[in-house]
Amino acid sequence: MNAIVLGFAAVMFVFRLYQVRRCWLLPLKHGEGFFLAQRVGAGFYQGAGKMLLRRYRASLFVPLAVDAPVVAWMLLAHRYTFLSLE
Repeated sequence: MNAIVLGFAAVMFVFRLYQVRRCWLLPLKHGEGFFLAQRVGAGFYQGAGKMLLRRYRASLFVPLAVDAPVVAWMLLAHRYTFLSLE
C-alpha cells in the first residue's frame, strides 16, 4: 500500500513540475510584444519587464519551496497517507 501512495505522490510531483514549466512560458505566449496577453512597448524586456519577468518566474517556485520541507518531514516520519494529500 505504501508503494502505491509513494508512486502517486511521485506522479503528482512530476505533474507540478510540468505545470511550472507551462507557466514559465506563459508571459511570452503571444510573442515579444506582449506580457501575459497585455500589449507592451518595444524594449519592455530590456527595461522594466526584465525584473517583472524575473519576479514572475521566481514566484512559480515559492509553493515548491514551501512544500519541500513538509514533504521531507512526511517521508522521514513515514506519514505516507498525508503525503498523498500534499
